Amino acid sequence: MFSAIASATGDYCMIFDDDDDLFTDRLPEVCERLSRQGADERIAGFVFSMVLEGPDAAANRFPSERTNLIRMRADEGVVGDRKEVIRTALLKQVAVPPAGRFRRVPTSLLWSRLAIEHDVICVNVDVGRKRYLAEGMTARIRLLQRQNAYPMLLLNLNYIRAFWLGRYRSGRFLSKAVLACLRFGALSFPFLLKRSLARVIS
Repeated sequence: MFSAIASATGDYCMIFDDDDDLFTDRLPEVCERLSRQGADERIAGFVFSMVLEGPDAAANRFPSERTNLIRMRADEGVVGDRKEVIRTALLKQVAVPPAGRFRRVPTSLLWSRLAIEHDVICVNVDVGRKRYLAEGMTARIRLLQRQNAYPMLLLNLNYIRAFWLGRYRSGRFLSKAVLACLRFGALSFPFLLKRSLARVIS
């Protein structure tokens, strides 16, 4: 993901997983909205809705037109996968991989960094389909999070920071972030200790 973003040359990026399908007939509408976007530097891009396929798939409509990528989940109750279309220059700024080698770095880590200072425009138009595959990453998400705890720690630290910066107001979401920091902090301890020792030795 990080190398792909670093190689991107267009004005906007749309990140796709292997279980995402794009509705090509919706591309003209996406491009039209991008071309109409004004010069507001606080707007990072757009978020479009997706059709979700799977036994436990659930989604709802965006309740507001302008929000940020944390408030959307924390305060507005948006659930389900969405498709973000983000200005490439901003995406490159936040697409800095965590120190270390990790099999999975959640895209939400990038979105949490972006949400600290930038908003997005929400569009209730389905631009693609998310297929939750039985052998896919979503089915193994809890295991992958435990195995790649440090990026999850960074994600939840960003959630706490965003709360204190007034980017969302949900105390419940904040509490979950604090508990997640304790959990993933404990799981990250061996990695952090090894990294600290390496710095001392070097």
